[in-house]
Amino acid sequence: GDDLENAPTAIVTSTGLVKFASGKRMDPYYVQMQVPEEDEQDFILMRPFVPRSSDDSRQQLEAFMIAQINKQGQGSLTSYTVPGLKVDGPVIANRSMLADPVVAETTTLLGQRGSGVTLGNMLLIPLEGGDEEDVLLYLRPMYVEASGSQPAVQQVIAAYGERVRICASVELVLGALLVPDNEVGDDCQNVVPVDLGNISPNLAGPKDENPVPPTESGEDVETENDQSSSTPVAPENNQLQNLLQEAQETFENANKALENGDLGLYQDLIEQGQNLVQQATELLENN
Repeated sequence: GDDLENAPTAIVTSTGLVKFASGKRMDPYYVQMQVPEEDEQDFILMRPFVPRSSDDSRQQLEAFMIAQINKQGQGSLTSYTVPGLKVDGPVIANRSMLADPVVAETTTLLGQRGSGVTLGNMLLIPLEGGDEEDVLLYLRPMYVEASGSQPAVQQVIAAYGERVRICASVELVLGALLVPDNEVGDDCQNVVPVDLGNISPNLAGPKDENPVPPTESGEDVETENDQSSSTPVAPENNQLQNLLQEAQETFENANKALENGDLGLYQDLIEQGQNLVQQATELLENN
């Protein structure tokens, strides 16, 4: 089962060097979102970081890093710091979720009659606030598995600062957590769902007047004679792009299968997508 009391965290030193202290670490995870200065969403690999401390006492979010494929088909790593903000790290957010009385009550009710309740991966979700402040929040799905059936998402938990909400969908839980003047009510019955078609999970850009540009590795260097339109793309990069594109389409089809209630097809497509992502990861590591 899931080790709920030890939600994993990645760590980074003040000099930017990644090290590991005691406890389980957080694996990078895949998410589709829109990154700064780009017009479309992209399928990226993401990982949060907290400061290093010998006893893991410092658990505030320090930065997060994304890995993606640029237009030239080359992999890049970009880190985004959280300047001057006291944002909870994954461990603190996880504890807040588990300590919430509504979450505890819901877990007990869903676990009755022999059903198994499992929490999914903790996800850090940056949201662009438009005219308001940008938001960093955590989401965690709750799966319920009855005897002889496939696990299904029954609830989604969200944490933002000291606020924790649990509702039956992402749209509802965002409405309960972020939309002002909402009284949640039992089973989020008083919540107005957020229309996900009108918002996009954007990476929160820095609010500093003199922001430090993100550091990037694998960035192309253009010379006077180079033209991006004529830059040849290595066959391995084409293969990497194709694998990620196919994985993205497979995950989208899996979501459609889940919406249609076809859990068998959903599981098959998820496994196919994970295999494609694993192939892409191995190809990127070998380049």
